[in-house]
Amino acid sequence: MNKVIFGLHTGQAKKQISYREVKAIEMIFQKSFPDEAHSCSQFFHKGISKFWIEEVINKAGKRYWMHLKVNMARAIAVSEYGLMPYTVSNVKKLIRETSKLLKKLKLDDRNADFSSWRWERFDCGFDVSVEPPEIFMILLDKSLYVNAAKKRCRRIAFTPANSNACESIRFGNDSYTYNVYIKLADLINKGITITPDIHREVDNIVRVERQNHLSVIKQLVPKCEVGGLAFSKTMNVILKTLTDDIEAFWGKGDYYSSNAIRSKYRSIPDVERLIPAMVEFTANSLEDRQHLYTADIKESFQEYGIMPVGICKDDAHKYQIQEIKGLYNMVTDCYAVPDKRAYHEFPVPHQCSDGRYKAGITFHMVNDTRKQPVSIAKGTIEEYEKAVFIGLKKAYATNVKYHCMVKAIPDILEKSKKDILRFYKVVESKTVKDMTREFIKLANLKE
Repeated sequence: MNKVIFGLHTGQAKKQISYREVKAIEMIFQKSFPDEAHSCSQFFHKGISKFWIEEVINKAGKRYWMHLKVNMARAIAVSEYGLMPYTVSNVKKLIRETSKLLKKLKLDDRNADFSSWRWERFDCGFDVSVEPPEIFMILLDKSLYVNAAKKRCRRIAFTPANSNACESIRFGNDSYTYNVYIKLADLINKGITITPDIHREVDNIVRVERQNHLSVIKQLVPKCEVGGLAFSKTMNVILKTLTDDIEAFWGKGDYYSSNAIRSKYRSIPDVERLIPAMVEFTANSLEDRQHLYTADIKESFQEYGIMPVGICKDDAHKYQIQEIKGLYNMVTDCYAVPDKRAYHEFPVPHQCSDGRYKAGITFHMVNDTRKQPVSIAKGTIEEYEKAVFIGLKKAYATNVKYHCMVKAIPDILEKSKKDILRFYKVVESKTVKDMTREFIKLANLKE
């Protein structure tokens, strides 16, 4: 089995601080702020590589934001160049260790608590151990389909140091960017001296990294706060998001040479007609020969678990390989894909720039023809939750009334009941929590 690590890497976070704190930091570094990103050499091996202070002037006056960039694996001393394995305990340790450093910068206790900082960007992904990584990268590059439904991604130009090898793939949209690269080659290209320890750490590693920007962080992490990563629910949401992306961009199959396919599937006549298409995709790429990837050809590849791009004859001979497991199968062999019903308790509202709490809520109600969630936005969390509760209660009451009349909608009635029970688990305001609990009791709603 290929070794895969699901983890977090670089993060950038910010926090509003006071003018007094700004002056205290200037005294420590003997440097005037605001300034360009300040390389924080004394904290580098503790994970903080850079920080800077931003001065914002508006009608309310001057405001100061402190930004920092943190290498999460280095911050908790688990790796110099690898990912920090994503566990709740590791995120809590990251918060503790970074908070200690912030305290040394003379920040107030409230601002030195790293859990309350807000993410501007963070990277998550997988470190995949595979041999030979060069061939695996070529296969990933040729089988990538960036036009996957609803993703709206595009390739981002990259010129590798070695033009004869595919060392990096970059693609994305306004919400996130994917970087896929051979880690050892990446360090060499950056001029890092490769010691025996570093070589052991990154040898045969392909990094599949997703850089999450603010617009998508709002959907992944409660309130965009650093501490929001320290929940199993958030961890599972991110894991599910990554595996869904991999399935959309690369599919679920494995890579084979044409000889391996003929040997493994020789008893299935239908497979022979896939070989000509695979030869075209392998010589060019799936994107370049998209017109050959017809619905019936695609269905056959998927049915047999075969990637449309194969291992070319020369590589199969040179490296003595006939089969390489696909990225999706590598990941899911090591990390079971979370059941959406298990982690998705209820939509979590995000806070808009104007301070309102907003989320899209689906109300399961008979005769409601709306297909999309209803957007709810209110000034406070209590007002938001009260509006959601009123909508859920109305939907349930409507379904009960209709059911009593025609007795023909048990599914929609059950969904509206479960909506209320799931909502109750995530309510924050005491008033709405009490209201919901009382309604559940009066309506005798039970799992």
